[in-house]
Amino acid sequence: MGTFLHERAREIVRWAEPDNEDYPELFSCSFCDSEVDPKGENVAISWAQYMELVRDGLSTLFVTGAEQGNPPSDGGDGLEWLSMEDVLSYCVDAIGDGPQAYALEREIGNELAEDVWTYRDFGWDRVEFEFGWERFKADSRGSDRLNSEMVLSPEKLLDRLETIITVLLNKDEYDVLPIVPAGTKLWRVRPHDHPDPEFVPSGKELGSAPEVAAKDNRFSPDGVSMFYGSDELETALLEVDYSTCPYATAGQFQTTKDLVLLDLTDVDWFPSIFDPAEARYYYEADFIRGFGDEIRRPLKKDEDYRPTQRVVAEGILRFSEPIDGIRFKSAKDPERYNYVLLFGNEECGDLGAGDEAVLALDLSTVETLPIGGVGRGEPDGA
Repeated sequence: MGTFLHERAREIVRWAEPDNEDYPELFSCSFCDSEVDPKGENVAISWAQYMELVRDGLSTLFVTGAEQGNPPSDGGDGLEWLSMEDVLSYCVDAIGDGPQAYALEREIGNELAEDVWTYRDFGWDRVEFEFGWERFKADSRGSDRLNSEMVLSPEKLLDRLETIITVLLNKDEYDVLPIVPAGTKLWRVRPHDHPDPEFVPSGKELGSAPEVAAKDNRFSPDGVSMFYGSDELETALLEVDYSTCPYATAGQFQTTKDLVLLDLTDVDWFPSIFDPAEARYYYEADFIRGFGDEIRRPLKKDEDYRPTQRVVAEGILRFSEPIDGIRFKSAKDPERYNYVLLFGNEECGDLGAGDEAVLALDLSTVETLPIGGVGRGEPDGA
């Protein structure tokens, strides 16, 4: 029995009584022959009760052909009918990984063999966030082509985004808002035309662009100053290879205080449909897993950064949990990481200068390097 069904099975065991056909008192498991230990890990329920829990979990995402109506032979009504292998792939959390897992999976398959399954609500829950994000992007660009009561509004999408991040915060195994300690080092580069830069390198000159010079970027529009950096010099250089400038001056900044970041680099929460407390977030989690890839991808033709800029301005900056920036995968290489920190030029300075800079440049790390490529891509916010 899978971990997520264990506590629900224990609740059933508490109702067990001798000669009770609905809640029989069992003393061993018919699959592994383990003796029941009411105070320990080994509990046993009847096969009918176990399958009731399995079907209850599956009903979170699916309905049977009998519930939906007789399934078509040719799929002509647009529904996607799943094979038994597909259905069983969702039962992993109900089965567990013990030595009897294969036999248990086979018996579940035999029990469900007469049922034909399809996504609940014609699969709308599956695509709710997908359509909501498409509407959000269209709305950000001045279009109302997806304006419908069925599609999440931009405001509701941001509310749901905050909700699922808040849920993840309460999961011990997922640190989506890690504390980045003071002293964390980040590289930043500034392209220029000549081997010798036209500026004297300093925290102000290499840090966040002043508002008057801040250009349209992945998370910030013209005139909004934010700090874009990378944890490796090579990554920072990769991110500016779109520039027509052949050189760049690089420097390593250090954070001077602890920061809270929204980490979208490794969100892999798969809520169990057999845990009622988690199942309600199944599709939200599916969306947030892909959201990190969505915000880092290169722009397509006729796209701009307005949607991701809006996520920051109307979403992240207004979350009830204060967030200082985002950690995300590089569009150049998903194995490399970038950061956008929500601090402007006035919060950049030099290490040891005694000012109140949040991001302090270590002047000993400053060097001028060839970028390595001229005009080979789109700006990517580093």
